[in-house]
Amino acid sequence: MLFGRANRNNDATGALGTAEGGAIPAEFQAKNNFDRTESLGTSLMGLSLNCARCHTHKYDPIPQTEYYQMMAFFNSTAEGPMDGNKYIYGPHVKAPPSLDAWHAWSELEAKRDKLLAEVADAVSKTDQAKAWEGRKPDDRLAMLADANNPVGQLGHAEPAAALKKQLQDAAGAFTTTLVAQDLKKPRVTKVLERGEYHLPVGDPLE
Repeated sequence: MLFGRANRNNDATGALGTAEGGAIPAEFQAKNNFDRTESLGTSLMGLSLNCARCHTHKYDPIPQTEYYQMMAFFNSTAEGPMDGNKYIYGPHVKAPPSLDAWHAWSELEAKRDKLLAEVADAVSKTDQAKAWEGRKPDDRLAMLADANNPVGQLGHAEPAAALKKQLQDAAGAFTTTLVAQDLKKPRVTKVLERGEYHLPVGDPLE
């Protein structure tokens, strides 16, 4: 995962969790953030940000202060640098496995929402109107697809059932991906003199 832990070995950047004896948490916290900040620059901005970690180059587009402003974004994630050699990972979600799958899923959701909107007025006149309220869209679709209740007898049970199956099949192909979780109280981020974790200078950055 981009900006996540790729493996459990310490590479040249040190940008992974560790439980090595003598490791300094604050140092590895900084190294993790260096790696993520510089990965962002290379992969999404097409820029090498590495030099700005330590100093500002006269003609570079990213000065050192902006480097650390960007790093502040990653510095407040809840993931800690010391993992205790445990294979316990942060929060995760199920998601479509590819960009095409994302588009297909969005189209199915749009069809579901359109169908639910079309029958909303008719449903409000049935004795199931209250049971319909406050439910998630997929739950409402399931009610509409059930021909054995008043909502399902409104004439849309067949297309609702077909759409329900399509959504279930698509969700069955979802993959697991890690997500970042922010701390409730952000960590203070400052410029680090020469990129040294223990030499913060200046005012806090956002």
